[in-house]
Amino acid sequence: MTLTRALSACGLAWALFASVPAPALAAPTYSFGPDGIGVGRVFSTVAPGTATSIATLGDGSVAFNGGLVYRGATSSFYAIGNDGLGNASLVAFSAAAPGTFTLNQGLSVSGFTGGLALAGSTLYAVSTDFNGSSSLYSMDLTGGSLTLLGALSGALYTGLTFDADDGLLYGIAADEFGVGRSVRRINLAGGVSDVELFRLGDGSVSFNGGLAYDDQADLFNVIANDALASSTLMSFDLTGAASLTALGGSFGFGYLNAGLAIGPEAGGGGGGGGGGGGGNTVPEPATPALLLALALAWAVSQRARSEPR
Repeated sequence: MTLTRALSACGLAWALFASVPAPALAAPTYSFGPDGIGVGRVFSTVAPGTATSIATLGDGSVAFNGGLVYRGATSSFYAIGNDGLGNASLVAFSAAAPGTFTLNQGLSVSGFTGGLALAGSTLYAVSTDFNGSSSLYSMDLTGGSLTLLGALSGALYTGLTFDADDGLLYGIAADEFGVGRSVRRINLAGGVSDVELFRLGDGSVSFNGGLAYDDQADLFNVIANDALASSTLMSFDLTGAASLTALGGSFGFGYLNAGLAIGPEAGGGGGGGGGGGGGNTVPEPATPALLLALALAWAVSQRARSEPR
């Protein structure tokens, strides 16, 4: 083998291994957990097997159980809170200073406990009345313009998100036994219509901790809670119920606030997209492939040096 052939082999090895897709970092997910008396106001990052508290919002009179989204354009989170009388409010806070509200606007409609989604600069939220009937509303980013879009056939929603790939909203609603596991597609063309796609799980856990679409992984993330309120991060795709995957062990208890968002790296203030969470995964350098290619190149060059020229 000549040196030229050795270098050619090295180049081929590099081309082959450099073409291997690099693994992606998991998109950071955020949610509200319970404080010491069970009020959902502890803003946290959640990951398989662990949750990290970032800030405790408000004075305890409001539970942030109406949904959560992240808007990358302004590095801001939006959430809906509800007080003990059912009065709802839209709040916003920056990723850099989550303990301070930049917006705290009361909403003219109550019962917003079904999730929050962001599409462009429009927020969508689900309100549920005392009869368990749910309706979809849109609002601007100040909460000052609230519009009823229509009634939903699914009842008792426990999460809402926007899929930028197909431009549709998706939600999770309760089954006939009140367990949140009915995955529903919501279409706004020609009026509001929603249809059940499939059901998650066997009914032993409720997916009432929110819903967020990861546009980079093309997966929906959810928080599932069992009868003891043990919370587990899971994902699924639109191929059906069989795609449901637990991403790890329980990360805590009581994360059942219909709000899950994909946002920036904890402590960071930028990046990420909008969606029902938005956010982006970041490719890691293909370090294993690089090391293997270099090792092959070294082996080939050693053989070339040992052969007669």
